[in-house]
Order: sequence, then C-alpha cells, then structure tokens
Amino acid sequence: LGEEAKKDAEKYQKFWKVFGIFLKEGVTSDFEFQAELAKLLRFESSASEAGSMIALDEYVDRMKEGQDKIYYINGPNRSAIENGPYIEMFTKQNIEILYTLEPIDDFVLSHLGEYDGKKLVSADRSDLTLPENAVEEDASKEEENKDALASEVQQSLCKWMKEILADKVKDVKPSSRLVASPAMIVNVDGMMTSSMERIMLAQGAPEEQLAMGGKKDMEINPASPLIKKLADLRVNNEEFARDIVAQIFDNAMIQAGLLVDPQQMVNRNYRILEQMAGDK
Repeated sequence: LGEEAKKDAEKYQKFWKVFGIFLKEGVTSDFEFQAELAKLLRFESSASEAGSMIALDEYVDRMKEGQDKIYYINGPNRSAIENGPYIEMFTKQNIEILYTLEPIDDFVLSHLGEYDGKKLVSADRSDLTLPENAVEEDASKEEENKDALASEVQQSLCKWMKEILADKVKDVKPSSRLVASPAMIVNVDGMMTSSMERIMLAQGAPEEQLAMGGKKDMEINPASPLIKKLADLRVNNEEFARDIVAQIFDNAMIQAGLLVDPQQMVNRNYRILEQMAGDK
C-alpha cells in the first residue's frame, strides 16, 4: 500500500478519505505494525494546498536545518488554524507545521510519539521550542523588544492577571512566540492537548477526569497594542481592566476550542461596550 501511495498520490488520497480512519486506529492499537502504518498517514500542512495532504516523510524531507521535531496543531478547519495564534511564529520563521483537522488526530500522533527519530510535538505546548536561526532571530527580537512593554512591567502585569484568573489558569507569562495575537492558552504538561480535552468534553467526561489534565497557562504578547493599553488601563481604571482581562482569557479559550460560560461572557461584553460607549 505504501508503494501504491507513492506511485499514485491522487488515487491514494481518495482511498485515504474513505479508509484513513481505520489506518489511524491501527496506529493507536497495532504496535507491531505501527511504524509501517505511520508511513500511510496523511495530513494537510502549512506547505500544502488546501485540501491536499502530505505524508510524514514529505514533512521530514522539508525540515529546516537544525530542526529535530515534527510540529502539528489541531483545529476544526484550515481557516481557523491559519487565523489563530498557534502558528504565528511558525509562519514568521517559515517552519512547516501539520494541520490535524480531525479530533482523533492528536490521539494518533500522541500514541505514535515520534517518526523517523523526530519527536511529534503539538504547537499548543507551553514548553514548545523552535529551531534556532540566530541571525534572523536576533534581528527580529531586537525589533520586537522596541515595541514590547518593559520587562518589569510585563512581570507585574502577568502577576496581576494571574491573580484575577487564579481559579482558571496555572500561570500567566510573557510569550516569545506570539506575533499579532494578544494572548493564547497553552498546555503545561504536554499530555492533554486542547483537542483531546474537546473530545472528552463531548463524551461527557466528568470534571474530575478533566481536572487530571491540570490548569493551563496563558501567554500574553507584550508587544500587542491591546496588552500595552491594558497595562495603562490597570493604573487608570482597574475595575474596567479586570473585565478586559477576563475577556482576553475567554477569547483565548475560544481560539483553543475550549468551552467558556457564554452568559457570563455576554454580560461582560455588554459592560465593556457600555464603558466604551460612555467614553465617546
């Protein structure tokens, strides 16, 4: 089957759309043939056209110099992923990332663990590291630091935000990988990705079981105009600033595909809109 897939990629993609789910299940249950089955897996990626899928071997062949990991991120569709915060630094550094568009995909890649000696890593991990590109990275960081909040302001703001979100997050910290988005939710232990949590929620998993995954971290972008304005607002109108913090968290949770309390969020949105309308 592997040879047939190489000979006629278009024909194999049609086969994959019908029988791919069974091959994925095989990767999670048939450890004897797991390596062979992994060669048959197909995913979209940032380097592929929409609707076109690639093999893990193709990804490995295109890996950047110094790259030793295969990166992936789960989402409901390609558009949601490409408009979300998790691939911003990948796009900026031109690092390919796999798009896993089915909920089961993260379970599959988590079970697989590695491919061709390369560790499979979800981009929503808090300990994510990207291959270094010293020249470009140093110049880029120097430019970013000009726009970012001062280090002491970042630390103070994160501490304050963590106090506000104490029952929802493990930590709030400055991000080194956000480019445009103000914030994102990341997994602390790297075990339960957001898509895994979504599956468990859909299956009606009890809160105790979900709690085993632990609280998540929130990373903020110290160069984001919203975060910089929040730092000022905290001084001038802390009550309003607290609502903004809660809304930033809810927005980040929604982008991670995780549930929030809709009524609480709507009520808060109305308070924010009322405040903004009153300032005009």
